[in-house]
Amino acid sequence: MGKRRRGLLAMAAVIGAVISLLSPTAASAAYYGNEINYTVVILDTPADYGHWYHCTSTGGATACFMPYGEKFFVKDTNADGHSAAASWLFDGPDGYRLGTCVHQHGNGTWGICNKSFPEGWLINFRAAVYEAGNLVGNGAWTGTET
Repeated sequence: MGKRRRGLLAMAAVIGAVISLLSPTAASAAYYGNEINYTVVILDTPADYGHWYHCTSTGGATACFMPYGEKFFVKDTNADGHSAAASWLFDGPDGYRLGTCVHQHGNGTWGICNKSFPEGWLINFRAAVYEAGNLVGNGAWTGTET
């Protein structure tokens, strides 16, 4: 019974090692910040929501932030297989929060991430493009108030 148990433990260790190599980790995925959200695809545009918003773009992505309701809108603008994203930095009453709103629904589509930030504080964001969680390129930071 002892040999059988050791064999099962060895097999479990090998299976665990293989799974850990195949699973994405913080080291393999380099999205910006520690608050990573994925968009829900929408059929409309930020303008259809009827409130003021601010946008920025880079090759392959457009990112918009709407202070009313704290929403990020992200559009993939290239059919290149990459994911469009909005990377953001919020400087609020409890310190900094960093994150990425990732859009994986394909070229020409808009997605939305609904966040929650206190009103009247600075948020900086930029459009970015990722491949398998790794940064391919990004635009300049732009800022607005929440």
